[in-house]
Amino acid sequence: MKKDKDMNENKKMKKNKLIIFLTGIFLTIFLFVTLGSAKAEPIEKNETVYVILNHDGSVKDERVVNWIYGTGGGKTWTDYGSYSEILNMTSDLKPVTETDSVIWPATALEAGNFYYQGITDKELPVEIGIKYYLDGREVSGDSLAGKSGKLKMVFKVENKLKGKESVVYTDYYGSLQNNYKEYYTPFLVQISVKANLNLFTEIKAPDAKKVVTGEEMNISFGSYPFPDEEFIIEMKGENIELDPINITIIPSEIVFPDTSDTEEGLTEMADGVSDMEDGTNDILEGLDKMISKSGDLQKGSIDLADAIAEINHGIYSLNSNSQDISDGFIQLLSGTKKFQDESAGFVNGMTDIREGSGAIEQALNESASGLSVISSNTAGLSSGMNDILANHDNLVNIAQALVNSDPSNATYQQLLALASGEQMALSGITSGLQGINYGISELSGGLNILSREYSAFNEGINKLAGGANILPAGLKQLYDGQKQLYDGWDQYSDAINKLYDGTRELCDETRDFPENINKFVNGIKDIRKGLNKLNKDGILELKEGIIENINTLKEGLALKDKINESAVKYNSFMDNNRNVKSSVQFLMKTEEIKIREPEPKIEESIAENNPGQSSSLWQKIISFFKKGN
Repeated sequence: MKKDKDMNENKKMKKNKLIIFLTGIFLTIFLFVTLGSAKAEPIEKNETVYVILNHDGSVKDERVVNWIYGTGGGKTWTDYGSYSEILNMTSDLKPVTETDSVIWPATALEAGNFYYQGITDKELPVEIGIKYYLDGREVSGDSLAGKSGKLKMVFKVENKLKGKESVVYTDYYGSLQNNYKEYYTPFLVQISVKANLNLFTEIKAPDAKKVVTGEEMNISFGSYPFPDEEFIIEMKGENIELDPINITIIPSEIVFPDTSDTEEGLTEMADGVSDMEDGTNDILEGLDKMISKSGDLQKGSIDLADAIAEINHGIYSLNSNSQDISDGFIQLLSGTKKFQDESAGFVNGMTDIREGSGAIEQALNESASGLSVISSNTAGLSSGMNDILANHDNLVNIAQALVNSDPSNATYQQLLALASGEQMALSGITSGLQGINYGISELSGGLNILSREYSAFNEGINKLAGGANILPAGLKQLYDGQKQLYDGWDQYSDAINKLYDGTRELCDETRDFPENINKFVNGIKDIRKGLNKLNKDGILELKEGIIENINTLKEGLALKDKINESAVKYNSFMDNNRNVKSSVQFLMKTEEIKIREPEPKIEESIAENNPGQSSSLWQKIISFFKKGN
């Protein structure tokens, strides 16, 4: 009993909701019907395209409710469009219909506005597709009622109103561009699904807005399909039932974000990349100069390595000989020390030499004086011998005369021989005395010279002896100086050794210097090659890409105006070219998914709740909505 009571209550609530909905529509119509105007106004119209969809989104019923308002000034008014059936929803007046037009008498507009409905099968500008999956398996919508499981609903919305127009814009370089572009008239599509929270849990719809009112969650999607869009709802259902899915489609301008800053930024970026390109070209020019001079650098590196090697070899020789020099210094120091130690004996010896030299000088002087006396005596003796020789020559002459007077006289012969022998002896003595005299004279002169020279020598000996007295002190200074020199050399030798180690390391490091320079030059060439590639394939492509983006943005802005203009110009579903003063919107709904039970007739309920209304008008409105059930 309670279950039946609850079912009756639900039926009553649904009935009341439908009555309230229909009453609202009727009041709206009544309001526009009763709003008259005495002043003649241009005739305009509003098209509301009502579409009943099957569960899969295909069209089941399609009709257009035209609201005409304004008084006009002629006898007739023509609306353009092709309908299979026309119904005046305001009065009993009938239009004249032609193939693609509906002509109404002016009397139909006397009240200021009126409504008429037309049935059509014209293709909609937006196509709706709906698929249902229960526990991962695709099922039809009409089979879902009363089922339980994980329900997935996939909506696909496709914009079919594609156009193509000339898009004119000024590109980055200031050139005028004119391209033909395809585009879609923008339609704002809103899908609304109501989920009873007593029947559904674990509802997932990431792209939707969800609003909970009481025990219902309204799940809404909104989008501009270009050209299509897909929406998904997933939820777990028990005894599944779904109210009709409502879909509203309105031609609407798209609110695009302001791209002026983006365009300005891209332009600055393109200018910056151009500066990069110029800078890269300068770098490439510099690298080319470096590469052209690389031969000198490579030759210089070889010369440098050779020079360092020679320096190292010289320091090696110096370092190798430093020990010999050190040994020589040590021997020199030892000899100087020994000489210093023995210098006292040298001084004493020099003193004795000086004293002996004085005696020698005196003896030489005395010898020179004695030789002078001897020379004087030998000169007299030589003179006497010359006189004797002269007298003896007379004696020889006398003996010769005797022999000549008596050659056979042996006594005369003996006397001549004796006189001649004596003459020869006296002649030899005289010559000897002359030689002796000459030698003594020469010896006396030499002794005189020797005496004079020896005086100078003796003076030098005296000076040498005087200098010898200061020799020990000088030798000490010499030793001390040599010691300092040796200490300095020792430090110098250590420095040479360190220098050798350093130059050896430098030599080792510079041995590969030419090869490294060659690698460096090759590296510069690789950098130049890479930089050139970067310039051509990177910077240039980046610049072209940025400029392309700028031009795409400029073209997009121009296309945006065309797109929004197409939305503004889409005035009529039935004939967009001739129904100029018009507006249009599309209201769609699917059939409900319900567990069917017998219900009272809706017409009777409405009539009971609206006894003062014309049954003919309500019948016209109800006949449209009944098709959705």
